[in-house]
Amino acid sequence: MRDDVETYVRTCLICQQDKADHQKKASLLQPLPIPTRPWESVSMDYISGLPKGLPKDIVSDRDSRFIGIFWTELFKILGSKLSMSSSYHPQSDGQTGRFNSMLEEYLRHFVCGTQKDWVKLLDVAQLCFNAQKSSSTNKSAFKIVNRQQPLLPHTLDSPQSVRSPLARNFSQEWK
Repeated sequence: MRDDVETYVRTCLICQQDKADHQKKASLLQPLPIPTRPWESVSMDYISGLPKGLPKDIVSDRDSRFIGIFWTELFKILGSKLSMSSSYHPQSDGQTGRFNSMLEEYLRHFVCGTQKDWVKLLDVAQLCFNAQKSSSTNKSAFKIVNRQQPLLPHTLDSPQSVRSPLARNFSQEWK
């Protein structure tokens, strides 16, 4: 019965018009400064895991997760081609192998002894990888996509006095 009453009140025009407004009134909108370069200003929210678009081709090892009926049908529906590397020949997907090797080396250097903080380091590892110059192009992936290098924490001046110790510690970890 409670559900019925809630539904009725929610859909009743008079109930909605007579309801007291307990929300704060919104202030006037203030324009934001216009950035002069990409990534100078970013918008943040707590949404994650959003895709960056559908790939036309996916190269993978022969992991059972990718050769099962679900994934093969999903890739077919999405119009993406799933290419498998040769069995027991990981060099057929050398790009992924090289990246994984670099990532493992990075994590070995920076992960704490208990190995419980490695997930926190993945975004920083990605930034470092994308900011380093390629020997073949003499440019970083970041520069190719955004036409400039990113601003990195170690290149910025930090104020000496900070009111939030948590913010100071977080920025120190980034540097």
